[in-house]
Amino acid sequence: MLSALLLTYALGIAPSCASFVRDITDIELPWKVLVSSGDMRMVEFVVRPSFAVDTIYLAGGFNDWTLPGGQGTGRVYEMEYDSKRDYWVCRVWMRTGAWEYIYYDGILYFADDKNAVARSDGNKISRMVVR
Repeated sequence: MLSALLLTYALGIAPSCASFVRDITDIELPWKVLVSSGDMRMVEFVVRPSFAVDTIYLAGGFNDWTLPGGQGTGRVYEMEYDSKRDYWVCRVWMRTGAWEYIYYDGILYFADDKNAVARSDGNKISRMVVR
């Protein structure tokens, strides 16, 4: 996450002080299963980046890593800001199994700090197992 912060400063997009204070209250799990039907699950993803964003997209193996602009062949998942919870939220139907995912704000790709794993190439990604 440090590299994302350094890049935001380099681009002149400084995070607000309020975002650092909010991190103390960041208590929600990065994802949870809301509904089960056979081997399908409705999963709710929540994220609170430590830098200012206008929009966030969710991509992973469950949607063929599809993001705006034509990459991938699945559905584009744009997250919605929930002002009551102070989180970006997206609900996705997916099969049970192990998945990797990432967030994208139109400029930067980032993993959820609460669920980040460093890959061999040095980039961070989030991983999950849906049962």
